[in-house]
Amino acid sequence: MTRKVISWLLVILWMVLIFYLSQQPATESNSLSTGITERIVAIIERLTSDIDFDVSNFNHIIRKNAHFFAYLILGVCV
Repeated sequence: MTRKVISWLLVILWMVLIFYLSQQPATESNSLSTGITERIVAIIERLTSDIDFDVSNFNHIIRKNAHFFAYLILGVCV
C-alpha cells in the first residue's frame, strides 16, 4: 500500500513540475533552455575540440528533446 502511494505521489509531483515549467513565459523558458544548452555545448567542446556547435540550432534540439523526456518520465512513473 505504501509503495503504491509513493508511486502516485511521484506521478503527481512530476505533473506539477511539468505544469510549472509549461506556464513560464516564452522568454523565461528560452533563457532557461539556452543556459542549459550552453553548458552542454561547453562540456562537449571540452571533450572534443574538433566539433563546433551552433548554439541556436542545438538549443532547438535540446528544447524538443526536453519535452519528449519529460513526458517519457511521466509515462514511466505512471
